Amino acid sequence: MHIEPTVDRFRVFYQLHCEQGFYSLAQRPTTKKILLSPPMSFHDWKPKFFYIKAE
Repeated sequence: MHIEPTVDRFRVFYQLHCEQGFYSLAQRPTTKKILLSPPMSFHDWKPKFFYIKAE
């Protein structure tokens, strides 16, 4: 769609979610799904954790 991904745009669709001390990203309930069939896993994507940093 030729739209540059930014942290602000990402935050429109997802929010930080904490459950039992574990953090994850959850889709905001008021937005449309941007992935109709999300992947089940990301094998060999990154060997460690990653951060999303707003600048």
